[in-house]
Amino acid sequence: MTNFMQNMPSMNKGLSVWDIWLAYIHFEDKPKVGKVRPVLLVAVREQACAVVKLTTVSVRPDTFDIPLSRWKESGLVAPTTARCDQIIILNTRDILRSEPLGRLQPTDFAPVTAALIASGNLARL
Repeated sequence: MTNFMQNMPSMNKGLSVWDIWLAYIHFEDKPKVGKVRPVLLVAVREQACAVVKLTTVSVRPDTFDIPLSRWKESGLVAPTTARCDQIIILNTRDILRSEPLGRLQPTDFAPVTAALIASGNLARL
């Protein structure tokens, strides 16, 4: 397992890799506008975390989108896609709620990890 995926607890809210949280995410084309959406934590440090956007929009062809096979068991309310080519670095204060929505299921670890590696996003972390 790569370094970034080791479970590195934060002193803020008990954030852990593979947890699914709600966060306010700014739109890329309109930085002053955004929305609350679920995110998957892929790296956690003291004051920052790297997250992957989660969406209910279908998988886009020729992308690093991964449909989560166990979305319901992960605490999500609808079929969900992880956009592994869209990693965002957030301040841990941007994570909403006091506890996660859920946790990515082990059956989805390998496909998400493979997409993160293939997308080149591991180098950013």
